[in-house]
Amino acid sequence: MSHHRLWTVFAWLVCASPLAADAQNVQDAPAPRPQPPAAEVVPAASARHLERWLGWMSRARHGSRVNRGVWKLVAGGAFGASTAAAIVETAVRDESFRPQGVTWTAGLAVALLADGIITLNVESLEEDRYRRWSSLTVRDSAAIAHFEGELAASAAEARRSETFRGALWIGLGACGATLLAITPFGDYADGDERFRYAGGAIMLALGTWQAIASFTGETWQERAYRMYQERRPLRAARRLSLVPSLSARGGGLTLSGTF
Repeated sequence: MSHHRLWTVFAWLVCASPLAADAQNVQDAPAPRPQPPAAEVVPAASARHLERWLGWMSRARHGSRVNRGVWKLVAGGAFGASTAAAIVETAVRDESFRPQGVTWTAGLAVALLADGIITLNVESLEEDRYRRWSSLTVRDSAAIAHFEGELAASAAEARRSETFRGALWIGLGACGATLLAITPFGDYADGDERFRYAGGAIMLALGTWQAIASFTGETWQERAYRMYQERRPLRAARRLSLVPSLSARGGGLTLSGTF
């Protein structure tokens, strides 16, 4: 082999040695540790704003649920007392008991009492939502988006339910109008015709009014979601509450309003 070729091979070996060493060093070098993803920065104001609204909705629903439950228990107790009084009066007079006279009041009393107990013991959707939010340990943008989606879904579902309710009220108004239309063609005893006219007028007016309110009004869930999106301050809804009150000297009704 000529000297030229020997020096060429030697030069290639000298040039390749650093590259091989670098490659070996790269292979032997420890792999870089995976860096944890940077914590997603969520504006604290957004979380606080959502928490305030969820808490307000939970408290409002809790109060409404308790009021409805108490009213159902009071109404059920009244119907139950009426049923018991009818049975006792029949026994005192030594008359034959006619169950058909108290069947509907007894059934209504049982239904109202059961409904009242369930209403007082089963939490509402808003209460459950706030409880789940309060139990969160990480309140990132995904959690906020999830609960905002629940608020939007509740508002949409409330609108669908209110539309369906409006259709039912239209049916009631149509029944009233039909009753008014066919009453003149019937042969009724004294007083029956006036009763039918009055009943038809009441059904027509009530159905029309409630249908307009259902289709044009804003549900509680829609109003809450709209005010949340507008970031408006919390404000109690305008309403009147009639709550039964009991004391050692008797009972009564307490009328309170929020304006």
